[in-house]
Amino acid sequence: MIVEDVKVKDRLVSVDLILHLYAVGWTQKQVREKYPHLSPDTVRTVFALAAKSIDDPIVYNICQSYQVC
Repeated sequence: MIVEDVKVKDRLVSVDLILHLYAVGWTQKQVREKYPHLSPDTVRTVFALAAKSIDDPIVYNICQSYQVC
């Protein structure tokens, strides 16, 4: 599964966008203000999905090949 292909609750907010916002320093409050339709449970699900995708054999092989993970 490729994380960036997943949308949250049929809104045009992708999982990779949410992860990127946190990665560049946005707080949960900032994310919720910008995207008020996202519940805390939805955001937790985003992180769970990202964690699960890391276990994907394709991602794992890329990490090993390029030593980026």
